[in-house]
Amino acid sequence: MEPLFENTHTRDRQFFKEFFAYALFRRPILICSFAVIILAFSVNLLSFLCFDEPVSLWLFVAPAFLLIYVVLYFANVRISVARENENADGATTVYTVQLTETAVILSTSLGTRIEMEYSKFKKLTLTKHYMLLQTKTKQAFPLKKDGFSVGTYEDCRAFLRTKGFKS
Repeated sequence: MEPLFENTHTRDRQFFKEFFAYALFRRPILICSFAVIILAFSVNLLSFLCFDEPVSLWLFVAPAFLLIYVVLYFANVRISVARENENADGATTVYTVQLTETAVILSTSLGTRIEMEYSKFKKLTLTKHYMLLQTKTKQAFPLKKDGFSVGTYEDCRAFLRTKGFKS
């Protein structure tokens, strides 16, 4: 079947930074969690400074929790870039995503080919440079916004809306 849209990208450091920034910091549930933790930290800090309350465990747990996320971000980016280089023996792997009327096809310069029907996908997430088609098991098929060789980014978003994706 002829592709309606074709998108090519490489998974470089910029891609992984953007991907893990979304995964670890920009998901709505995490933003709410961070807000609650920062609020608890602030209240306990003010209680300690203004009302001579004893030092609360939150004064240590909250910064440690946030620091863990920052460390996870840098570690995941570093490991993912190294894994990408290792998989291709140091060469650059080119990922091509084709969208047909019935399915999404991901192929790589290493010879991998995956084809999935739209019903297997749960949602579409937009980041600064990518659209991430996510399956129900959180597998992501990234489309680089400026990486279309067939079709355009705007037309692809409109097409995905007809397939039931909100964006």
